[in-house]
Amino acid sequence: MEADWQRPRYVPGGGDASVLYAVFGPKPEPLRVTSLAHRVVPMELSLELEYLEPEVAASLLDESLMAGWTGDEGPAGLAADGCMVVRADVPDPKDLRYLRNSIGVVTAILEGGGRAVANLQSPAMLTPEQWRGVIFAPDEPQPRLHVNVFQAKEDDGSVTLTTRGMRAFGRPDLLVRNVPEGDLGSASALCNQLIEAQAFGAVVNDGDRVAVPDGEVEVTARRGGSMEDPAFNNVHLDLAWP
Repeated sequence: MEADWQRPRYVPGGGDASVLYAVFGPKPEPLRVTSLAHRVVPMELSLELEYLEPEVAASLLDESLMAGWTGDEGPAGLAADGCMVVRADVPDPKDLRYLRNSIGVVTAILEGGGRAVANLQSPAMLTPEQWRGVIFAPDEPQPRLHVNVFQAKEDDGSVTLTTRGMRAFGRPDLLVRNVPEGDLGSASALCNQLIEAQAFGAVVNDGDRVAVPDGEVEVTARRGGSMEDPAFNNVHLDLAWP
């Protein structure tokens, strides 16, 4: 339903969204996209489609992107026919229709012979079956499926959580520091809470206090980083565990 792709917590000025996918496989000629089969709706959105030759496509398949790949083909096979890049930059979007349209176009490219989809913002690699069953199938937006949460254990025994992928919603990624192992569940819940709230339009300002789910404590959000930060490819919210 159209209403399901709204941003009920939208606040103006939150940031511009940037969606970036690569579909590895031959260039579909022609590319057939329909509203009925792919749930693409009319809107003022210019989707950029670009075909990359095999050697350029292969350069995208670095170690971080391939880490979670479960398909049978390796990088050489995936990039053998090049890839199609799907890009959409959307100024301060009031709804998530741009995301649904992007998903529909990627699905149509897969139908033309695509072997895998890379979400270059997360980053993550999915087989065609995973894409259709997990990303395309839901009738409602599922923000957490588009954002990865990573954990890293520090020398002092604490855990650091980081996210990648919030740029697709025009919102900061997350850096949650100094988390004791015993609080990892609560810290993960905090990440999920902020992923969904921001994806549906909420804005967390510098200095805002954010309540930890299922707890009686709060953390202070500090905005940091830049779009060129290689750790996030985005600005981020720095949240030190209490």
